[in-house]
Amino acid sequence: MNELDIQTELQLALEDIAKGILDVYRRQVPSPSNNPDPSRLRRTGRLRSSLGYRILNNNTISIYFNRYGIYVDLGTGPYADTGTTNVFGLPAYAGYRRGFGGIQPQYWTSLSSEEDAILTGLEDELARIVENMVATTTARNVQVS
Repeated sequence: MNELDIQTELQLALEDIAKGILDVYRRQVPSPSNNPDPSRLRRTGRLRSSLGYRILNNNTISIYFNRYGIYVDLGTGPYADTGTTNVFGLPAYAGYRRGFGGIQPQYWTSLSSEEDAILTGLEDELARIVENMVATTTARNVQVS
């Protein structure tokens, strides 16, 4: 009988979710392809290439990127959004927007439009893990004599 390592299965599920989140962020991070005014945005690719993730010991996904990404995300000066920091509660990403005397929030870390897909994916993975666990722990070796 094969043993099921729940922690390994959970780690794999969380890694799949983290990779999906990074895919969304890579699409949304300001770039020439999603910027209506490319002349106003310094495009080095550093923010996109700095995106990464870690799965922490408490089964938490930690997404990281260059520090200045938060200013591009939530704005600066008179435009700074100091309210919601929950990525599912942020307004949907709307692309680059000009500002005068600051950066307008671009909400490139927003997952509000992806919430259902992410939560459904997590639920499906957890259901699969539990089903495998139940099948593994209840399997019986039947000996034919």
